[in-house]
Amino acid sequence: MQKDKEYWLSKHPVAPVTYNSRPIPGTQITYPIDVRRFLAAGDIVIPAIAGTDPDDIVLKAQQFVCLNFSYIPDASLGCPEYWLFASESHARKRGDCEDFSIYMANIILNSISQDHYWRLRVNAGLVGPSLTAPDGGHCWLTWFRMTDNEPVVVDGCYYPDPKVPVAQKPILKENKRYLKNWFSFDITNAFAYEKLELFGRSKDGLSVWKRNGGTCP
Repeated sequence: MQKDKEYWLSKHPVAPVTYNSRPIPGTQITYPIDVRRFLAAGDIVIPAIAGTDPDDIVLKAQQFVCLNFSYIPDASLGCPEYWLFASESHARKRGDCEDFSIYMANIILNSISQDHYWRLRVNAGLVGPSLTAPDGGHCWLTWFRMTDNEPVVVDGCYYPDPKVPVAQKPILKENKRYLKNWFSFDITNAFAYEKLELFGRSKDGLSVWKRNGGTCP
């Protein structure tokens, strides 16, 4: 079977996914956000990067973020889970794993043509222990590379490999550090990989699923 755009877009079920990822301003209450709202193309605040082809752009975006962005846990913002929008990460220049991934994703979207938007996904799931952290929840990018349309991990802070060209990165199914995917999303769709908590119904009648991000102390 040819693993093309149609194959990957239909491999996992599309489902509206929300995540309690930010507190209501002035409160300690987190609220659900459609995860796709964290991705945008054409934001004039976010850098655009030139490259020889889309794979090269992805690698240069990974290198840029690894060099110019620092890891700091969400506790620094007074909340156990606080997803920053890309413009906030750009101004702050630090954040945790989802901030690395969302910022890098928006740089890539600003730098590639619309025909390739489907190749980029933000993923939330379970990873194994690293040199600096135990196993647990993590957020990372996958990119369906140009050479064979296989997904490869593009990470900024867990096991970053900014010196490894995209064509030489291990494909996702052979990368044993990334254990389980809860959900993922691109600029258009969200994909559910496990049964999430039913939150409600969208206007078109589809089920809306969410994972709780936690409550601020």
